Amino acid sequence: MVAEILPLFSKVGAEAPSYQVYLALAWLQNVGVITGNGRGGYLADSGGISDANLETLWQSLPEQA
Repeated sequence: MVAEILPLFSKVGAEAPSYQVYLALAWLQNVGVITGNGRGGYLADSGGISDANLETLWQSLPEQA
């Protein structure tokens, strides 16, 4: 559940806005790395959540003008 990871802090101690956490979760669902499990939270695809795969997915995002 998202409530278990909020508030989320950066390495320098800044708190991430909760909408950014939900946006990241929606993106990870959209690319198939995690799936929603109803009120049970989320399930991660262990192969899809690797650093290398996440970097590839991040680099595949379109650039913003």
